[in-house]
Amino acid sequence: MSAQAEKEKKMPRSWTVAEEPKEVYRNWGCTVEEQKFVNPATGKVELFVFIQQKRWSVVLAVTKDKQVLVNREWYQGAGEVVVGLQAGTGSFLTNDTAEDAQEVMIRELLEETGYEAGRIIPLGYSWMAARKSHTRPEHFLALDCEKVGEPRLDPGEKIDVQLVPIAQWLQWCQDGTVREPSAITTTMRALPHLGVKLTIG
Repeated sequence: MSAQAEKEKKMPRSWTVAEEPKEVYRNWGCTVEEQKFVNPATGKVELFVFIQQKRWSVVLAVTKDKQVLVNREWYQGAGEVVVGLQAGTGSFLTNDTAEDAQEVMIRELLEETGYEAGRIIPLGYSWMAARKSHTRPEHFLALDCEKVGEPRLDPGEKIDVQLVPIAQWLQWCQDGTVREPSAITTTMRALPHLGVKLTIG
């Protein structure tokens, strides 16, 4: 076998859909689905369970004086107060476009902090859990943010918003103070737009 053929043999191949997804549970904006696929390596049909939820938008919001708007909020899954960024879901479920992701980000930033962005830079999307869900967060950088009012939180929401220097925020992302994945991904993608360069070695 040639080296090229050996290389191609080792390359991952797409799994074939054996059955369309079947919803088995729905509650609180989330669904659980079962779906069968054919494993190309073995030819066997395998069952996967997917957890779907509303696609969400998350933003790294930076003020004109280079402060990051940081949220502290109790997260039920984590069982603790989580240090993160402004984020929220729209009317869309999974990855449809019933509501524009940037519109959601603008609304959530205003509602959670009372700030508006002077400039918005889309940073693309990532996967919530690539093997177990089709759901993806959309990432944004908001620059030159200014306070235009007071936060308007939903009933039952309790969010402590703090202004943190960019350098401190980056340190928190590195030392584990920030453990929320979409906040870290957003920050990493924002670095070139913030004039921050990573040095290796």
